[in-house]
Amino acid sequence: MILYAPANVAQQVAQEIFSQTKKLEKRYNFFDPNSWLFAVNARKVQTVDEESYQILEQAKRFYEKTGGIFDVSTGALKECLQYKSLAQIEECIAKRKSFCGWEHIQLQKRKITFDNPYTKIDLGGFVKEYAVDSAKRVLKRHKVNGIINFGGDIFAVGTKPDGSAFRIGIKNPKDPSKFAIFVELQDMAIATSGNYERFVEKEGCKISHIVGAKEKVASVSVVAPTCLESGVYATALHIKSCLEQPYKTIFIYN
Repeated sequence: MILYAPANVAQQVAQEIFSQTKKLEKRYNFFDPNSWLFAVNARKVQTVDEESYQILEQAKRFYEKTGGIFDVSTGALKECLQYKSLAQIEECIAKRKSFCGWEHIQLQKRKITFDNPYTKIDLGGFVKEYAVDSAKRVLKRHKVNGIINFGGDIFAVGTKPDGSAFRIGIKNPKDPSKFAIFVELQDMAIATSGNYERFVEKEGCKISHIVGAKEKVASVSVVAPTCLESGVYATALHIKSCLEQPYKTIFIYN
């Protein structure tokens, strides 16, 4: 983060953001046996608190807006990537993909249930953007300008001290140490979905962490009013590049 504020205010803001982000990470970690989400996926818990309900409701709305392209119910497929051979991974995905989709999830105000034992929710591509938007609200509340950057999911709050917009670089997928393009942001978010850094390699084949990602697209960046919107549409466009959406989009191809 970059915060433009007196040291004591910046420290207070940073600590508040750190605390709430760690709380989100702990609660919604897909692999941590102690997390609430792990317990939900293991069918050990059905109760849903207010914040979790709001997060899941938003995820469901984006599923509907993208025609099912953005789908947090693909956790069962994520587990397939743990197999050693490409054949095992492909067989696992073929068996489990029918259990993906919100039609398998019943979400009520205080309860979540599934219609089968296999559907699993993975909020990894959602909660990070939610955390950025939550951090942005902390800066706004304290009247602090700055940049929030959680692993490439970015929100520019206000302007720099000289009144100019923040200049954000988008990495060159062929040489991530360099930037391919720059965009200027003021009270806007940008998120980039790419398969050039996060992938699993099996038998010489690179398998993207984004299920269904198209190989010809190296990265997609979306500028939007919230980081949730940026992240969701960047991921969805990586899967279906012709998806209609209202925001500025930057494609970089292999």
